[in-house]
This record gives sequence, C-alpha cells and structure tokens, in this order.
Amino acid sequence: MSITTSLARELRARRPSTGVNLFWLGQSSWAMVLDTGQVVYVDPYLSNSVARTNGWERLWPVPFAPEEADCDLVLITHGHPDHLDPDTVPGLARATSARFVAPSAYAPALEELGISPERIISLDRGRSARVDGVHVEAVPAFHQHPRNPQPHAVGYVLRHQGVSVYHAGDTAYTLEVRDALAAAGPLTVALLPINGQRCCLTAEDAVFLASDARAQVLVPMHYGMFAENTADPYLVVAHARRLAPHLRVVVVPYLGGLAAAAEGVRGPVSLVD
Repeated sequence: MSITTSLARELRARRPSTGVNLFWLGQSSWAMVLDTGQVVYVDPYLSNSVARTNGWERLWPVPFAPEEADCDLVLITHGHPDHLDPDTVPGLARATSARFVAPSAYAPALEELGISPERIISLDRGRSARVDGVHVEAVPAFHQHPRNPQPHAVGYVLRHQGVSVYHAGDTAYTLEVRDALAAAGPLTVALLPINGQRCCLTAEDAVFLASDARAQVLVPMHYGMFAENTADPYLVVAHARRLAPHLRVVVVPYLGGLAAAAEGVRGPVSLVD
C-alpha cells in the first residue's frame, strides 16, 4: 500500500529555483527534481517484488504506486530486482511517457517489461548522453556477486547547472571504479551504497570513494529496506571523521533529501513536511 496518492505529484512541485533537489525513496531509489521542472527517477523500487523473488520483505512502505508516477526520465544501473524492478517498470511505462536509460545489456529486459525500443536509451560505461537536455554519464561499477553477477552494471553522474550528482548503483571499491570517479570529480553529491555485502561498498569504502571523487557531500543509501541486507549509516559518519574530516556526510531519512546548487548543498530536507 502506498503512503499517499499525491506524493509523486508533490515531487514535481519541489522544483528548485536553481540546481537539483534530491529525494530518497528508499534502498537505491532516488527522485531528482531539476530547476527545469524535469523529474528523474534512478533505480525506482516502488513495489514489494523482492519478497517474491528473494523472500525479503520491504521494511518501509511503498512511497507511491508505479501507476501514480510522474517523471520524465528513468535511469537503471543494473538488473537486480531492487534496481530494475519487474513490478515497477511496467507501471511507469503505462503512467508516463518517460524515457529509460540503461546499459545496452538490459534493453531486452526493459522491452520484456513493456518499454518500447524507441523509449530506451542505451548507455554503457564510459559513454555520456544528453536526454531531453539532461546530461548523464555512465561510469563503471563492480557488482560481481557470484550468485547473480552484473558485469554490465554502471553508476551515473548527472550534471546540471554547476551541480554534479553521482549515483553509484551497487558497486564494490576497485581500482577501475576509483579511477573513473577520480576522473569524473570533483562532485557535488555522491549517493553511495554502504551495506558492505553482496559486492557493495562498506561504510569505510564509501568514505574512500567519496574522497577519491572529491565529493562535497556523501549520502549513504542501500540500507534499511531489507532486514537481510542493511547497515548503520552512522558508521559512515564515524569513518569520515577519522579518514576524511573535510568530507560532509549527510544521513538522509526515508523520504528526505537534499537541495544541491552550485553555491552549495542544503539539507537534509523532507518530502512529507
């Protein structure tokens, strides 16, 4: 059951005067609202499908149903069901005219879920595209869990009006990932997984990667949704104090977010106030 049928529309109403507003929808799901009025979803998980595929029940309510969605662009980092959700994507396809950006290896899965080929933009690591005026870069991710490896997984860097937002998807810390982020930086905000299992960053790794990318702000994600796969975000705060005291860590609550502009980052803010 969704929290409210109006929350998806409320996202678009949170258009900033400049820059990008970011709102966490749980796990790795984010909504980015640009000052142009465009709304970008990244890895939207708006269902409880993982209970069916993995036996893991979500701990936080669905913020809104896919059929209530209101977005212009959807970015998919890889094929795991909490990122490329088989119960979310069809509803998004019906409810919106959004285009879907994903590595080319996942285009067939999107088509099987009802996305017409003309709505799919294939973006593999090392490539960039401007989609309806939104600049998106695909950077390497390493997510090679032996039970379900994702060799084509990527992260994304979205650049807009002097703001650069890195969404890592799921990744471990490797030399390839480190070097790509160092080249992509400096970044305004780094949204990083911290669960430290199934080939994802630990809390300490997240601090190292954000520092490599010369990020102003690190925001932990990919925790709290499933009892079987979570972590303490305040460990990131503790590691940053020890290893990178220049790095600001913001722990964003569920349905909270940040306001990022060229002048700086403000937050956390709440979507439900």
